[in-house]
Amino acid sequence: MSLQTQVYALIVLLGIITFAVKLKLSSEQTQAFYQQQMATHARDTATSLGLAISPYLNERDMMVARTMVQAIFDSGYYAQIELKDDQNKSLVNLNHNPEIHGVPSWFMRLFQLTAPTYTKELNSGWKVGGFLSVTTHPGAAYIELWQQVKQAAISSAMILVIALSLAYLVLRSVFRPLRKVEQQAQRIGQKQFVQNNASPKSRELFSVTKAMNDMVTSIQRTFDALTKQSDAYYRQAYRDELTGLGNRRAFDNQLSAVTEQLQDEHTHSVAMVTLPSLQLINEHHDYRQGDAYVLAVLEVIKRYLAHLGDYHIYRISGGTFTIHMPYPCDFVAETLSRLHHSLQKEQHHRYEKGFAHLSIASVNSCSTVGSILSELDTAISTASPDKPAMCQTHNLVQSQSQWRETIVRIIEQGNFSYSFQPVRKQQQQQAHYFETFVRISDQGKSIDNQQLFAMAERLGLACELEKKLFQAFINFRNTHTELALAVNLSKEAFYNEDFITWVCRQAHHYGCLRHNTVLEIGEATLLADIAMAKNVLARLKAFNIKVCIEHFGSSLTSFRYLRDLNIDYVKVDAAYTKDLQQNDDALALLRSIVTTCTGIGIKTIACHIENAVSFDKAMQLQFDGLQGNYIKPPMQLEEGPEQAIFNFQTRTL
Repeated sequence: MSLQTQVYALIVLLGIITFAVKLKLSSEQTQAFYQQQMATHARDTATSLGLAISPYLNERDMMVARTMVQAIFDSGYYAQIELKDDQNKSLVNLNHNPEIHGVPSWFMRLFQLTAPTYTKELNSGWKVGGFLSVTTHPGAAYIELWQQVKQAAISSAMILVIALSLAYLVLRSVFRPLRKVEQQAQRIGQKQFVQNNASPKSRELFSVTKAMNDMVTSIQRTFDALTKQSDAYYRQAYRDELTGLGNRRAFDNQLSAVTEQLQDEHTHSVAMVTLPSLQLINEHHDYRQGDAYVLAVLEVIKRYLAHLGDYHIYRISGGTFTIHMPYPCDFVAETLSRLHHSLQKEQHHRYEKGFAHLSIASVNSCSTVGSILSELDTAISTASPDKPAMCQTHNLVQSQSQWRETIVRIIEQGNFSYSFQPVRKQQQQQAHYFETFVRISDQGKSIDNQQLFAMAERLGLACELEKKLFQAFINFRNTHTELALAVNLSKEAFYNEDFITWVCRQAHHYGCLRHNTVLEIGEATLLADIAMAKNVLARLKAFNIKVCIEHFGSSLTSFRYLRDLNIDYVKVDAAYTKDLQQNDDALALLRSIVTTCTGIGIKTIACHIENAVSFDKAMQLQFDGLQGNYIKPPMQLEEGPEQAIFNFQTRTL
């Protein structure tokens, strides 16, 4: 309950209590007044009537006395008038107890009026002639009391409403700047650092607002300074100045990390594009035309690879681009063939040695950076105008129709197996969460996930496949609610409205998703559309789902975008953690990333920790989480009891 609601409730409660107490006291005072008035009325009537009938108490004049008593009694204000002689014998006894109309029975039970009786001694000369008793009827008093209480209640209620309305208006003006302070605090918690332009009149709120704004300004300055510093490290160590692409070091680190993580039966592709005429243009013209030549080739490459979705381009030397694609050569052969033909069409008399040459190589777990580049360089000489040079050729595993059958079969049958790897806390023998890796098989054969999802996207089945995988994750999650588990989302699923709506419905239905669940999303996915990504993340965060950016830094872009996204973790790309052992620039960059993220409340994770040196470096850099085979390799449920998988113990702890 908000402070504003509590204050409003307290004021209303106090107002109602004050109204009730005031009404009660006023009613009791009025009740006592009418009780006293009835007693006075009975006494005055008995006195005056007694004096009037005293001369007529003898038996001969008793009729006169009776007539006078009857006349007074008929006025209706009395319940009883009784005349007795000196022997206490009743001479006249008149009673009247009519029903009281216009007054609720509950009111008469709540405010009871006792009918007063006053007895007057009557004298006949020097002797006692008799006794006159007068009892006032409370009907008239009840009616007057009811009217008085109603008027008091109405007037008090009007005063209460007016007072509460004024209090509401005053408090609203007081709470308006406080609400802005609250909103600012909430946005800070969502990693959005905005200034509060409100100017509270109260000294306390003004001090709080100023302190919050000063803190936001300080965080913004620190964030901007560290962002500039990190950008400088990027440019110096990993980024080509002309194109903004990764340089040779970035390519070497990325490819080394990829080959170490590849399974034996899976392959990736690497293409090389060389610019044979670049040196001549630089020598015979100027470097600006050479730069234009480089950018023109890059534009053609990007245009033809755009539909692949997941790929990285590097400029490893002045006239050489490399392209890493997480798909087998057969999968990208058609795309690269079209790229090759487009490059050949760009031949012009300015390019005496040709516009660009293309070669392709397959990468497996045994490949090294040197061997791949050597193969690509050698293959360039075999390139022909008809097709690009292929270092290794394979037959197409499946046609599109076969792929459709395979994907539909997977969606229907769900042949999935899971393995789990912990993200260890920095200083504790506990895990932030366990990353879930899915292994998909069909008819006894393991299928490469990257290729499967790429084909599913082409065939319009990506979201159905993601739903199947996510539902299987939910089923496991529902039986392991105490574990913090993470699952990956593809770009196609993340930006699909139907899929995100379905996930939100599942989160509403399954309470397990609202606790200890982390979604890992690639950096390239988020950067594809920051505005839309921000909206999707807000919908997911509404269900308390945590978010981790994986492959952080792989896009070689400024991480200023972090300030606009409400995320919980960033997992630094393996290319940087692998470079920890021999590169001081990598240490400086990672230190800057850790400092910046910590400053805005984001936990940092170093992945691909494969040896003691990387582990020690990552510990020194104060990463919040560590992940890698040196901590503990991924384990399938079939490999051992769940306790051994999820309660990890390693020599490094």
